[in-house]
Amino acid sequence: MSALTKVFVLLLVVCSLLLSAGLIVWVSNVQNYAQALSSKDTALASLRTEAEASKASAQAQQAQLAALTQSTNAAIEAKNKAVQDAQVAAAAKDTQIAALQKQLAIQSVQLTSTTEAMQSAQAQASKLTGEVADLRNQTNETLVRNSQLNERLSEVTNKLDATERERKFLAEQLTQTQQQANAFSAQLADAGLAPSPAYTPRNIGSPLIRGAVTETRPIAGVPYATINIGASDGVQRGMEFKVIQGADFLGTLTVEMVDAKEATGRLQGPRLNQIRNGSEVTTQIRG
Repeated sequence: MSALTKVFVLLLVVCSLLLSAGLIVWVSNVQNYAQALSSKDTALASLRTEAEASKASAQAQQAQLAALTQSTNAAIEAKNKAVQDAQVAAAAKDTQIAALQKQLAIQSVQLTSTTEAMQSAQAQASKLTGEVADLRNQTNETLVRNSQLNERLSEVTNKLDATERERKFLAEQLTQTQQQANAFSAQLADAGLAPSPAYTPRNIGSPLIRGAVTETRPIAGVPYATINIGASDGVQRGMEFKVIQGADFLGTLTVEMVDAKEATGRLQGPRLNQIRNGSEVTTQIRG
């Protein structure tokens, strides 16, 4: 039952009581009936006015209650959304915490490995300290040897410079001769004649030694190469090797330094820029 209904019920009860009282008074005192009725009408009008005021107040309270309910529902929705956002943020934080915990475990393992590696490195450093002292002594000896080799290299360089122009001229002549021979062979083939095998003179008295280039580099502006054969293969200082690539003559290598398993020498010839790691070297070119 609403408040307005209650008010009307109350008014009806009051009116009924007043009417009953009026009837009793009217019965008991007829002469005052008109006066009492007038008084009752006044009271009833007053009650009606109060009832209208109560009704307006009730309507205003209902409007306020509706507005309050709406604002409360909006606040509840906002709170619910805030709670949901907080739950999502908490889940994200939990994921980040799990990832950080995993990363921390990995870093702990890495730290343990690093600590062990540092201990091993410290032990190795102690060992290397002694080796460094030995290397310093070897370095000093190597420096002395390099100084001697540089002096020898300067002597050899001066000597080779004197013959470089002549060797270059001979290499160019050899290239020209090979080109002419190829042209003659082509002409003979066109004429239907079988050309005789080309003859290339051997290095008489020099053993046949073959190897390959492992490195090329300039030294003081002069091209040098290292080959994969040395003293154990019969290579000697001053020995000359022909550098070839398939059937193409690229140049010559004159040995200046010999070790057990490799040798280094100066390069000369018409196609030095084509010499690569793996190019063949030989003391004799077979026909």
